[in-house]
Amino acid sequence: MTLPPRTAAAVAVALAAALATLAGSASASRSELPAPRTGIRPLVTGVTDPVEFAGPHANGAFARAHSAGARLVRLTLDWRTAVPRARPRHPSNPADPAYSWRTFDTELRRATANGLEPLVAVTNAPAWGRREDGLADPRAFAAFAGAAASRYDGESERLPRVRYWQAWNEPNHPGRPELKAVVADWYRQLVNRFAAAVHQVDPTNDVLAGGCSPFTTSTAVGPLHFMRQLFAAPVHLDIWSHHPYTSGGPTHQANGNDDVSLGDLVEMRQLLQREISAHRAVSTRRIRFWVTEFSWDTDPPDPEGVPLALQARWTAEALYRIWAAGIDTVVWFRIRDEPLRTSFYQSGLYFLDWRPKRTVYAFRFPFVAFAESGRVLIWGRLPGGRPGDVAIEQSSSEGWRRLGTLRSDRYGIFSQLYATSDEGPLRARVLDRNDVSLPFSLQVPPDHFYYPFGS
Repeated sequence: MTLPPRTAAAVAVALAAALATLAGSASASRSELPAPRTGIRPLVTGVTDPVEFAGPHANGAFARAHSAGARLVRLTLDWRTAVPRARPRHPSNPADPAYSWRTFDTELRRATANGLEPLVAVTNAPAWGRREDGLADPRAFAAFAGAAASRYDGESERLPRVRYWQAWNEPNHPGRPELKAVVADWYRQLVNRFAAAVHQVDPTNDVLAGGCSPFTTSTAVGPLHFMRQLFAAPVHLDIWSHHPYTSGGPTHQANGNDDVSLGDLVEMRQLLQREISAHRAVSTRRIRFWVTEFSWDTDPPDPEGVPLALQARWTAEALYRIWAAGIDTVVWFRIRDEPLRTSFYQSGLYFLDWRPKRTVYAFRFPFVAFAESGRVLIWGRLPGGRPGDVAIEQSSSEGWRRLGTLRSDRYGIFSQLYATSDEGPLRARVLDRNDVSLPFSLQVPPDHFYYPFGS
């Protein structure tokens, strides 16, 4: 959830907060679904995994992310690691001898060699780069960001270009109760200086802000309250992002008024839009809204996680709900499970032994179907977001029968209403490729409480 991985104590706090969302909403009624529509925006999927993408199996991890339909990877550039010895004399110059870029160079090269666009989250601070209260110094942080953006401008030393830059991770969770009162003002300064430095290198770079933790805790400010504090004065950004971890299904709402799980994304978008209209969220281009982390643990291997079949259904529906909320990019948390005995994180698209979970297929080829009064609304996105022709099929006593065919939009997205009195599950089949979605049942499972990170 937090990059790098949380300490056990921090995760315990987050899980305690998740328990408060048990009330949440039940599965949304079918009548809440919008009319079918296409050609609006893409749905780009990505993966983040601070362990595997920086570890000895990184090449295989990136390759599997790509085969799971991801086009984006979120990587962590740790300020402390990049300055392992002494403070740079020329902090905005990536050639300053105090900097050590080699490890991150390798990570970036591996990602791009596997056809993945990097989104780089810059986070953490060395001791000399902190204010008296322990928060990162915005001026020094911006100087480092400028150095990184200059190094990865696509021209220096034949290194890959980084276009997407995220300022910090979960800034509403400073980790100490006494910092909650000042964290929004601090983050506004940090983002504005960060944006200026990154845009100075290349005005077409995109700056992400937010990436908020979803719950109010003793050490975290609720994300909606944090936004209201943050946008008390103008903030320069190109993309707002959030981490809508959820203790139930894809329509489940967090219990706290200022908390934001999957079922609350529309509310967060509305608040963002108000700040844009009031010229407090400022950019030279249209400000977008992304999800830069979300997932559920699975059972197996986590006995307190979401059963595999249900989690696969929730994954497909979550991608639809996120897209319907006006979000065009979604990043899944973890490519591979970590060992249950040592880690909270069993939300990988793959098991520890690299066997694919059903989740992979729902993530790669999301497809949903909802019934109402003899009609069925279907929505899906072809693997990789590539356009194509698709057949919609429904299971019956005589096997799979075709309801119709349709052409996706240029982003691979398709949607349609069909009349059918059958109750069998539906699926989508790509006509010119051997790709079939997982079947999606018309029987809506009841919402159920699960910790976002299981045990």
